[in-house]
Amino acid sequence: MALPWFFFGKSFFSVIFLTISLSILSCVIIIVVASWRIALILWCHHSVETARRSTQSALVDRGFDRKMLRSLPKIAYNAEVYGKKLTECAICLMEFVDGDVMRVLTHCGHGFHVNCIDKWLESHSSCPSCRDVLVLEDCLNCNGVLRNHV
Repeated sequence: MALPWFFFGKSFFSVIFLTISLSILSCVIIIVVASWRIALILWCHHSVETARRSTQSALVDRGFDRKMLRSLPKIAYNAEVYGKKLTECAICLMEFVDGDVMRVLTHCGHGFHVNCIDKWLESHSSCPSCRDVLVLEDCLNCNGVLRNHV
């Protein structure tokens, strides 16, 4: 039985060189394709994030009219119920006392005196503490979440 051609002399080293070269080329191609895919994913994520931020910032500056604000539920502060979560109004920085009339934003759970948050929401559509955009439908459908309505 005759040996294949690459077992003789210089041809054997040519085959090894060719194999190593193809392996390196394959690795380079895999790295380039993987880098391209990662860059594409990051670019798409950045585009979506930028669009979300621009939409959100457009909503933040809009504010609500007084009629909408009056339709939001009011609650009476009760230290036993809210004491650990809500201790002070982040707008006026006064501590809540039992009986204070307040609003709790359902999407983020932050609470404020009614006068403070109403004034804020007349010119903004976001929570003053966390800047999340307020969706009024969430607040109007929170009957099961809030207690002690005033």
